Amino acid sequence: MKSQVKRIGQTIVVIMVMLSLGFVVVQAQDERPRLRVVNASLGLPSADVYVGDTLYFHDVFFGYISNYVPVDPANLRLAVRPAGVKDVDPIRDPRDFAFEINKDYTMVILGTVDIIDNDPWIYEDNLKEPLPPGQARVRMVHAASNPPTIELCLDNQCKTVAKRKFSDYITLSDGTYNLKIRLIGTPDLVIYKLPITFRAGEVYSIFVFDPKQGEVKPRIIPHTDTGQTLPHYPEESVSSRLPPNAPGRAPRYPPVTGAFLSPTALGAFILISLTFAIAGVWVVRRQLTKT
Repeated sequence: MKSQVKRIGQTIVVIMVMLSLGFVVVQAQDERPRLRVVNASLGLPSADVYVGDTLYFHDVFFGYISNYVPVDPANLRLAVRPAGVKDVDPIRDPRDFAFEINKDYTMVILGTVDIIDNDPWIYEDNLKEPLPPGQARVRMVHAASNPPTIELCLDNQCKTVAKRKFSDYITLSDGTYNLKIRLIGTPDLVIYKLPITFRAGEVYSIFVFDPKQGEVKPRIIPHTDTGQTLPHYPEESVSSRLPPNAPGRAPRYPPVTGAFLSPTALGAFILISLTFAIAGVWVVRRQLTKT
């Protein structure tokens, strides 16, 4: 009797493992595009971003860089409103944007204290291209209204970036580098010198934001796009931090349809689960019949 119970228990464990593996495989096949939001607008201290009629990003405060979240691969209407305000016109006319399958996008809300840009900036990120062993990928993103052009250097590798532009990606060996920033056309040779550590296999963006009131230097925020914590984050460059549950913290995921998997992937997972479940019942009944 004990051996019978043991065999049945082992069979159930095998079935559970196979179901888990099926879920992982199906989840990995989710190739929906992903979107994140960056609030670089001093004139909009906190923003809500709608994708279609759904509030995807809530209370995105100035200087915050959200996580990537899945969206449907289609032409989707994007709208930006002041946080918590629903019954007013959006800050800009809703814009249709074509999201392509298996791609990642960043949407930057731009503007100064006096003027909010009516056309948020959307660009594609390169997170999926394989990196050579021991290498990281980095690019600079100029999201400030002033100055018009800056030069950013990681040790001796420099990129000149115009306003509302980003540099090509730089591939670096993992390690710590000195970030130097110079304003083009000004007597200031270097306005920042910050140590930043990059990990192999990760992709990074270095954002340049406008200074807040009372500040002089542009605000510099290095960010790990692939989701790991950035080591040795330079404290003087960090935007104001909020506790995890404080008002203003954007959600980790938006209130989407209720399932993380796409409809195709969810259907495949259900089919695999039913197949393994039926097979498991048959195996258990056969074991019982033999005994």
